[in-house]
Amino acid sequence: MLTWARRQSRLPGGMLFRLSSIILTGDLQRLPIVVFVRNMKADRIFETILYAEDLKNVKPFYEEVLGLKLIKESTLFLVFRLSKSVLLIFNPNESRLKDRDIPHHGTSGEGHIAFAASHQSIPIWKKHLIKHKIDIESEVRWEEGSTGLYVRDPAGNSVEFTPPTLWGGGWGF
Repeated sequence: MLTWARRQSRLPGGMLFRLSSIILTGDLQRLPIVVFVRNMKADRIFETILYAEDLKNVKPFYEEVLGLKLIKESTLFLVFRLSKSVLLIFNPNESRLKDRDIPHHGTSGEGHIAFAASHQSIPIWKKHLIKHKIDIESEVRWEEGSTGLYVRDPAGNSVEFTPPTLWGGGWGF
């Protein structure tokens, strides 16, 4: 006869585990089986996507003005590497097409992205953008005392530079 015993508990750090054992009653053998079950949680955004119908027009903004490293390009997308993530700019007319290897997607209208910038670098970014003839759309003073700087890329997407003190801070960027 087989009996199945189960106990569920947490390890330090919160990892859930189940300790199960099969007890073979006839000869009193106990075979422990440990199954770890993680409480799954998405931890970080790896890719951020913006859309632009004219990729050639936005490429210099991100590559030359913002200094991002272009690692791949096609008629479908531009891929820029950042320190811990990737910015993809898709042509929505191409990315909406069905029957591709990846699911179709796209949007219309302006998107938004915020780049982390130290409090001290915001005035330097402002001068740099003005030097490149990029209009400053808005400067917002946040409650905790930092300032967010907003511009538009050539496709009309809102591009923000803001210190990582927003939303509780302590992000460790």
